[in-house]
Amino acid sequence: MHLGYQPIRYLESVDVVLVIDSEVPWIRRDTVAPLEARVIHVGVDPLYITYPIRGFEDDLAITGQSAAAIPMLADALARLIDEGDERIATRRLKIAEMRQSLQTEWQETRRIARDKAPIDPAWLATCLDAVIDENTIVVNEVGLQLEQMNFTDPGSLFVGPPVGGLGWSLGAGLGIKLAAPDKDVVVVLGDGTYMFANPTPCHYVSAKQDLPFLTIIINNSGWESVKRAVQNVYPHGKAVKSNDMPLVSLDPTPDFEKVIEASGGYAERVEDPRELQAAFERAIRVVRVERRQAMVNVICQ
Repeated sequence: MHLGYQPIRYLESVDVVLVIDSEVPWIRRDTVAPLEARVIHVGVDPLYITYPIRGFEDDLAITGQSAAAIPMLADALARLIDEGDERIATRRLKIAEMRQSLQTEWQETRRIARDKAPIDPAWLATCLDAVIDENTIVVNEVGLQLEQMNFTDPGSLFVGPPVGGLGWSLGAGLGIKLAAPDKDVVVVLGDGTYMFANPTPCHYVSAKQDLPFLTIIINNSGWESVKRAVQNVYPHGKAVKSNDMPLVSLDPTPDFEKVIEASGGYAERVEDPRELQAAFERAIRVVRVERRQAMVNVICQ
């Protein structure tokens, strides 16, 4: 499943594309599926018949719950694979080289990001990954660079649903904490989406119903998604050429920390990348030990 944050890498070199529970597996402007590759869609409704228009290649549609279909597919393929086939060994070596190339690239990104101020979102993800564990559920509304994190347990990551809207993640965090009270819940969202989330009642409910979780705000003082969309659609337009793109700035940024403090929560504002991991550790400790909601307002690029 592709989460849509970046163009899919190496798609031009594959033989088969397996799309799992994804309404929009790639953005054509950024990535075009090679016509010579066979495309297989797996899902409860792999044709998405309720969508008025959907034009992604589909050589084979498999109807079924992915949790059941994927193990069945793996079992069927295992019976067909000849481990002595040199083509399989060659392909595995090529895939390993691709993966190593990506990991080297991500490592270099972390190295460069660690000293950047304002804080680089890649460093934010790295620091968060260092403080969470297998008992943590992360709700990512926007901005979290997942390639810098290691999720190993099913159900440990939730991203924006197609039926959602800006600000859905704070309510989702409350619901997840209610359903899994023994889990640590971390909600990551932008400053604009935080304002859309109607945060005052969300923090009130967190305190009222004893549902503590950690809120991390990726605060870039603007509508970065809007800015990026304008740049992608009108790269040579007047808005892009202007020194200050209209309708995207949220500067001066509010003191979001005071919103959660009004409901008895703990909050920090962090601008120095060297202080970020320690701030996350303090906030997680407040949630776990004191059973109070917490916030880290991270001033980012």
